[in-house]
Amino acid sequence: NHLFQYFITIVPTKLNTYQMSADTHQYSVTERERVINHAAGSHGVSGIFMKYDISSLMVKVTEQHMPLWQFLVRLCGIVGGIFSTTGMIHGMVGYLVDVVCCRFQMGIYKRMNAPLNAEGDGLIVAPTGSYSEQ
Repeated sequence: NHLFQYFITIVPTKLNTYQMSADTHQYSVTERERVINHAAGSHGVSGIFMKYDISSLMVKVTEQHMPLWQFLVRLCGIVGGIFSTTGMIHGMVGYLVDVVCCRFQMGIYKRMNAPLNAEGDGLIVAPTGSYSEQ
């Protein structure tokens, strides 16, 4: 003794493309099977049952092509967005490298006791290099 149930849903569909136009239907099927055993507490009538549900909504599928000028405008927008985003990321990474490498390390640049020139500027020399006058 088995109970077989099939649930069938049907949806009307209109298909419009450049090559064809058709009225058709889409469907889906769900099945369920159950053993009927009154001694084990599984009650019901054995048999094969089909339940149909025809949807009141219609699906329309339409094919449309994008004009060439619209495609080019979207392509230029994408390329411009990529360039501007990479430019901002490059600027931020350059700034962070400058901050981490040059400003947080102490003692990289020293001010040496050099005579001031006419504008009042001194001489700044990095400690890793050597300076010799001849």
